[in-house]
Amino acid sequence: MTTQRFRNPAAATAARRRGGFTLIETLSSCAILTMLVFAAFGATEVAMRASSRVASIEAADTRSADALSRIRRLLMPASLSMLEAIPPIANAAPEPMQDTFVYDNIRFRMVAGFASGARVFVPPVAANPWRIWLQTPQTGSGSLMFDDGKTVTSILEDVRGATFVLTGRHLTITLQTDRPDKRGVSTCQLKLAILVQ
Repeated sequence: MTTQRFRNPAAATAARRRGGFTLIETLSSCAILTMLVFAAFGATEVAMRASSRVASIEAADTRSADALSRIRRLLMPASLSMLEAIPPIANAAPEPMQDTFVYDNIRFRMVAGFASGARVFVPPVAANPWRIWLQTPQTGSGSLMFDDGKTVTSILEDVRGATFVLTGRHLTITLQTDRPDKRGVSTCQLKLAILVQ
């Protein structure tokens, strides 16, 4: 004789639920997981953009600092009496730098030593002096250039402004460069004392 068991419908439903998730539960979990993944990707992208921007700003600041260090090395042994510049006037000739006057270029000779009680200059007085100037195109930023009589090289690119101001024995060089952030322009300054008269 066979016995037949009858199940309670509520007990059967409870037994099925213990076996896994329903379709609605699975879809809800997938939707929540998808939103979390997209949020994580969005946060990662924002962090990568911010990191890239910071790296670009630091690189631009480092280039400006390196350029100012190079200018310092060039001008530290310069002779105060040999500093010249061309004023920002049409067809102006080079002149000895005037106190507190703003120039965008500088001409100079370095004192290399003394011979028979007189200074020895590099380049010699018979040759053209070395010069640093801002070369600006018609549009956009320019380049800070250096000419040693043999070669012309760029000291710094993306320069919007460069000024050279002599006050007594102190020379102040200010550079304005393009900066890859919302401010757009970075200003850095170098002040040095010209030791040799």
